[in-house]
Amino acid sequence: MKNILGINFGHDSAACLIINGQIINAIEEEKMSRIKQDIGWPKLAIDRILKENNLSPRDIDVISLENVFPEQLGENEILYRFTKNKYFKILEYFGRFFQFVFCHKRINVKKNIKLINKLINKNGFKNVKIDFHDHHLSHAASAFYTAPFVSDLVITSDGRGGNSSFNFYKVGDENLELLHSNSYAESVGVFYSNVTEILGFKANRHEGKITGLAAFGEDTKLVSEFKSLFVSDINGFKRYPIQNIKNLWDKSNVKREISISDKINLYTSSSSLSKEYGIRNLLLKEKMLELSNGYSKEDIAYACQKTAEDVTIQEFKRICEKYNYLNLKISLAGGVFANVRLNQLLFETKYVSNIFIHPAMNDSGIALGNAVLSDLNYSKKSRVINSYKIKNTLLGANYANELKTFVGNFNSAKITMIKMKNPAKEIATLLNNNKIIGLWNNSMEWGPRALGSRSIILNTFNKDVNQTLNDRLNRTEFMPFAPVVLDHMAKEYFPKFDSNIPAAKYMTLTYDTNPIYKEILQATVHVDGTARPQVIQRNESELYYDILDEFLKLSGCGALVNTSFNAHEEPILSSPETAINSLIKNSVDYLVMENYLFHNKLN
Repeated sequence: MKNILGINFGHDSAACLIINGQIINAIEEEKMSRIKQDIGWPKLAIDRILKENNLSPRDIDVISLENVFPEQLGENEILYRFTKNKYFKILEYFGRFFQFVFCHKRINVKKNIKLINKLINKNGFKNVKIDFHDHHLSHAASAFYTAPFVSDLVITSDGRGGNSSFNFYKVGDENLELLHSNSYAESVGVFYSNVTEILGFKANRHEGKITGLAAFGEDTKLVSEFKSLFVSDINGFKRYPIQNIKNLWDKSNVKREISISDKINLYTSSSSLSKEYGIRNLLLKEKMLELSNGYSKEDIAYACQKTAEDVTIQEFKRICEKYNYLNLKISLAGGVFANVRLNQLLFETKYVSNIFIHPAMNDSGIALGNAVLSDLNYSKKSRVINSYKIKNTLLGANYANELKTFVGNFNSAKITMIKMKNPAKEIATLLNNNKIIGLWNNSMEWGPRALGSRSIILNTFNKDVNQTLNDRLNRTEFMPFAPVVLDHMAKEYFPKFDSNIPAAKYMTLTYDTNPIYKEILQATVHVDGTARPQVIQRNESELYYDILDEFLKLSGCGALVNTSFNAHEEPILSSPETAINSLIKNSVDYLVMENYLFHNKLN
């Protein structure tokens, strides 16, 4: 038996534990540290995992990381990511400045690996084996091995991971085999993130806002202009800038206008690849700013979404036609596939019969993929079947003990606490009376979606509630909240729903809404007529299901709004204390923690 600890050391840092071939826990660091998209060594997530499993660092046999970090990070950056000590970040900046003025220092990979080993040992992990894996292969592993079916094709797409951005894998005789790779220079993810920045949002965080905003835009000339940035042929596609990079850079305004700090970061990049990636990105953004000048935010978002859809689907079709693929079961991972509208269009092509998107499709999922790849290295499991299937996303921290202590010690002048006799019926009554409920259950979800353990729920009858709740949570959203739907009602609300398709279980796919029900579901239906449902069965979450069932009896509606339980720019809340604080801040009207109902006396 081996205890494998998978780690994502970049942004969206996370840890995943596999014991004896089974995924036991997977926790994002941000949910423990309360720092959005936390980066580096996920110490708090690791501590939580070890505590819940009665393990010490010495019990871990293998730590599994991504291979890009020793190859592309400087010594002080590695030290900073392990310690979170800003002293090392300052040294990193000064070191870059020195290199910029005097001479460039190459990355010493062997030295970095020794440093990583030393720092891991310093964290208590003695005599541990350290594995390194490819970024996109880890994404692929997270999708293929956890899917409920054996996939015919695995697709990964993000901004960049190592040299790649958009890969296709097939199932070989003994392993997942790379079928085709698009380099970082072709990245669809970077194209999308540039629009996110151009429209005033944060790249690698707010791309979902662009997806929502796109539905309000129109089909303008900008669509063809954005598409012209991508050139396709029978061998694949290229993305601007395609050639004469040095000449374009030397003549560009961005080279002259770039700030000194950005120039230092660019010219002291850890590798020639990183420097070229940075230059390409700046040239692309400059071109996109030029093309989008004079267009509305909505039309820019529309052109971005349409281009990303068309380029991705065209490349997918090219692969399918080249290899005579039809009726494929596909699995997806990587940040681009957080785009639920794109996922719908992929699924609706003639080439796809079933689709699964790993619930942690962003870089936190790398931790799980790393753990799986290492476990396969040390076990006798087949590498060509889905031997790490997940039944749900409840792999996060479990706060059952903390809740018991919290309830036992609870005493507040501001908050009332009642133990409910019939939780589902009492909560459904509040929902039918237009109350907003914070729903907190013991185990946290894995991934960015709240699926009933850390959710805010309310009825779907009034689309104005989107603005009301966004104001209370200090959010700016252009997409309506998603619905959670009873399994036996899903086909009625969404005619193309199929219970054999797992994507709707994890809220990773949009469906066209039955026009008959757009009115009753109005708070969850986008202007384009789509919704992003979470379809649940009772055996997956009894209280969650029973609330919906009781609400159906009262209202005739088998759906509720489900949005994540967090304020703007905050991670999804974790402990009982964070939930109570949200109630005190008036984010919700009532808070449910297991069988206990909490209410703010001042409201």
